[in-house]
Order: sequence, then structure tokens, then C-alpha cells
Amino acid sequence: MAIIKILKNGETDIESTDISKFALHSQYKCQKIAAVGSASIVLPAGSSWLDGGSYSAVINHGLGYIPLFWAFVEHSGKGYESVGNANPQIDLASGDGFPVGAAFNIDADSSNLNIEIWPTGFGETANNETFTIRAFFILDEIV
Repeated sequence: MAIIKILKNGETDIESTDISKFALHSQYKCQKIAAVGSASIVLPAGSSWLDGGSYSAVINHGLGYIPLFWAFVEHSGKGYESVGNANPQIDLASGDGFPVGAAFNIDADSSNLNIEIWPTGFGETANNETFTIRAFFILDEIV
């Protein structure tokens, strides 16, 4: 059987027996993607933190357990990563000259990835702001 090895950036010894030198080594366990999904949320023009409103979406993974996941928010051609409890906060165009942004809460339960967005800052959004959330979920597997 073939062995697949990919060294980490800066490493040069493909024959090393030190697993920490590899980004991937087929003779050792590695994380596998179990499911992927995406959803879009629109923050309407004129939204403000004063409204107290939030907008939400759900990505169903249906795995039956709370998975490890990576979520990315796309907005205006840029990507933002959700890392642990440090969910994205994105600056937006303001319709009234005051700062405005969008904050996210992204968390998983045993069936879904739950995404919530709300406006921040002192201004109002100038446009309908569309956010696409893409996520992949890691298989919880014991081999």
C-alpha cells in the first residue's frame, strides 16, 4: 500500500520518523470531513444596533453529536474565519456617516450549526448586506 506524506512548511526530511514534521502522514490518524454546508443571511439596509434585532440561519449537519467545525463568513469578496469564541466582527458601509458593523455568534449542537448576526456601532447599514457562511464538520471517529 502506498504511503502519502506531506511535510509542514519549512521541513525537508521526508524520511523523518518524527510525526510532528508532517502536515499529513497516511500511516497516522488525521481529521476527516464528515459534512459541509452553507447558508446566507441578509442584514437589511437601515439596520442598527438600536433596533435590538438579530438575523439567523441554520446549517444542518445531522451528525448526532456536537462536532468540531470550521466556519467562514464571506462578505464583499473577503473571507472571515470563525475561531473558537472569536467570531467575526465586520465593518460595513454606513448610510449616515457613523460607524456600523456586523457581529456574529456561530455555534453547533448535535444537529445544526446555528448562526446569528446583529448590527453593531452607532450608525445604520447603507445597503442590504449579504453574508454567506460556509462550514465543514469533522468526523468523530475512533479507528
